[in-house]
Amino acid sequence: MVEKGTYGLHVLSRKEVALLLDATTETVRNWERNGLITVPRMNNGNRAYGERELEQLRVIRTLRSAHYSINAILRPLKQIHQPLSDIFTILNTPIDEEDIVSITDQLGKPLLEAITDAKTTLALFHDKYFKEGSL
Repeated sequence: MVEKGTYGLHVLSRKEVALLLDATTETVRNWERNGLITVPRMNNGNRAYGERELEQLRVIRTLRSAHYSINAILRPLKQIHQPLSDIFTILNTPIDEEDIVSITDQLGKPLLEAITDAKTTLALFHDKYFKEGSL
């Protein structure tokens, strides 16, 4: 049930937020448990998901869908009040204290480089064989 409240225009339950995100309530609970989001509570103790929390959860869901680990997503959240830096670098650079799961955070850059190299190779092949009339 959507209520009007002091936490924004609308207050949503975890179940409603999960439905909007096309996620499970357990997934949303896990993100909160792992420190990706802090949700304010109403006087009765229920969580008050407002627009701000919903937007933050959308970003988290998008990054998780892109296969970023929880640690990778936590890095920029911890640095949010520091001077601006390159978000892509922060997401893809695990710190020494992080576990082996974070190693996958570094896979994006080499994959993008491989795609660029493949496109370059195909362009060279095309120029050599199709423009010169060799095939």
